[in-house]
Amino acid sequence: QAAAADNSRQLSLSRELALQSNRQVEFDPERSMLLAIRAIELGRDAGDEAPEATAALHRALQSQRITARYPGGGFVAVSPDGTIAATADLDGGLVVYDLGSGSVVDILNRDAAVPLGASFSPDGGSLSVVYAGAASPVWIWDLPTRSHFALAGDEISADDGPPYPVDFSADGTMVATPLNGVTRVWNLATGEGLDIAVVGDAKFSPIGSVLIVADHDAGVIRSFDPMTGIETGNFAVEGFSPQNIAVAPDGERVAVISAFDRVFAVYDMVSGDELTSVTVDRPNGQLAWFPGGDRVLVGGDAGVARVFDVSTGDVVTELIGHQGLVWATATTPDDSVAVTASQTDGSIIVWNTETGPVPEVRKLGTGVERLRSFAYVGDGDAIFVTGRGDPATVAVIDADDASPSLVIEDQLLEPGREPRSVGDGTVAATVGVDGSSSVVSLTTGETLFVAPEGLFINAMTFDATRVLLAAKAFADDPGEPRTEITSITTGDSVTLAGNPDVAFSGFSPDGSLVWVRSGFDYGFYDTTTGNEAFRLPVFRVLFMPDGEELAVIDEEGVLYVADIAGLTHGRTLEEASRWASKAHDSFPPLLESNDDGSLILTGEFRAPAKVWDATDGSLVAELESGLTSTSPHGAFHPTGPEVTLMGDGGTLLTFTLDADHLIDIARSRLTRDLSEAECQAYLHVDSCTDF
Repeated sequence: QAAAADNSRQLSLSRELALQSNRQVEFDPERSMLLAIRAIELGRDAGDEAPEATAALHRALQSQRITARYPGGGFVAVSPDGTIAATADLDGGLVVYDLGSGSVVDILNRDAAVPLGASFSPDGGSLSVVYAGAASPVWIWDLPTRSHFALAGDEISADDGPPYPVDFSADGTMVATPLNGVTRVWNLATGEGLDIAVVGDAKFSPIGSVLIVADHDAGVIRSFDPMTGIETGNFAVEGFSPQNIAVAPDGERVAVISAFDRVFAVYDMVSGDELTSVTVDRPNGQLAWFPGGDRVLVGGDAGVARVFDVSTGDVVTELIGHQGLVWATATTPDDSVAVTASQTDGSIIVWNTETGPVPEVRKLGTGVERLRSFAYVGDGDAIFVTGRGDPATVAVIDADDASPSLVIEDQLLEPGREPRSVGDGTVAATVGVDGSSSVVSLTTGETLFVAPEGLFINAMTFDATRVLLAAKAFADDPGEPRTEITSITTGDSVTLAGNPDVAFSGFSPDGSLVWVRSGFDYGFYDTTTGNEAFRLPVFRVLFMPDGEELAVIDEEGVLYVADIAGLTHGRTLEEASRWASKAHDSFPPLLESNDDGSLILTGEFRAPAKVWDATDGSLVAELESGLTSTSPHGAFHPTGPEVTLMGDGGTLLTFTLDADHLIDIARSRLTRDLSEAECQAYLHVDSCTDF
């Protein structure tokens, strides 16, 4: 009885943690991952596979964008080549990290002085550092030799930062920083300083010799010649006071935020025209442009930094993982990598900022920008892809590097008449722009069969011996309907009763039945006689691999697994179904099963795909592809426990369905463990060591 009670307590806590994991994914994906892993472990200890916790871990992993976390905070500067970063260490010194490995490259201290900000020179060889408590406010370090010299000026108080702005000019000859009511520009060759009687966040333009200063009090962005201090231009910002700025890589735009007025805006540097302006919840701290010039990284409160699309002002990615204020930001030459720092939690974080979800296993660029569909070939070492175009091109690509092994051009893409991988995955039905329809080997490119004129191949048996031929129903003048099953070796054919119009079709695994979609229902036909066996008014159907059951989705998004024999003998879908589950809010175009029929994949427009246990209809996983441009498309890997989904931009995202592999992936991406406060709040123990 005691063991049973202990198991019950473990199962209860496992389910509670799974629920908390789902709740935390929007606020802290890493915490969500940690809770889900604990939930799975507890469930397994109690003899349960904890499917809710596994599904929660899938969700958390797809939101986790942290790739590394190192001690630091306050400020961060990244070298121009993106290999090292400088930040304040936890002891008040300055530490330089290798961003890839996290190893300490150097520690640069100035006695009792406290570093408040830093900036790398354009060649990456020097580092300018602002110190509080030093006789001179700015020091220039030569990184290869560790030699350094001071730039004269009044002492800065530690209350003024961090991060304290300091910036190198584009040619590396000058450094600028706000200093006691002015903006000071130093000539590094002479050490002489020039004071500009405006104080605010100051940045050099990446192009030419221009210094831009945010005049917070006047609400004006000003440009100066840094050699003379003469103002060369200015423009007013409307409705807010500029606080922090960043100049675009092209030097033609400036991004501005105001934490007080909750504004993010982008302006044309020449005309002063406002290009983008949006109200933002609690922006704060520094800004950094990505090298592509189309996005800006902005710090913020509540542990969140945001990536903005500068053309629309939309937040395209939220970076959630710090505790407290995210004040310092930096980008790298890799357009997808960024770094942030928080003095509150004493860390710097390296981020993957790519838009869309983060796949668990891999992300493959197919090279087909307008991808329409894909299918695995053979054992999954290659992938058959079809693109959108007029005419279109289809290809067989390597599943690891997308290199093409076969390319077929001049293909026609129309509903029900597009090229598709069929049979056992080693052949494809193709449709040329001239209307010819053929069966082609995906390994050799050899043409195995050509359909008679006026007919096209709509489906093929799994053993690739018979095809369903139909009249070109989408042609301008299709003529009389003609639908028949033909042997590609003997030419023998069977006509389907009534010659139904064909939009889509599919054979059962043993080839004894074929379904034909005509309008808004499906007719099922005996392939030996051509007679109709039964009809279903549903949205999507799929023969399960055993050939005895049918997966069905109706227009309300309800998923059924039904007995084919029962349907053949006149039972209704509800009567013949082993189970039914409300899978989606609307009709999902995606319906696939894995090779052994144990799992079913469904997906609707602009929503996560879902994996279902075919035995009882329980949800196994929700997988986010981020696809917005076309109908959802996905496939199980032929040999491994993986699902691949089509994403935007011609990408394929692969996810694991193996729970142990999922946990291993999660652990490899974690950068921290649960804190004592988190253990107390979620595990209900006094200390993490008690769990």
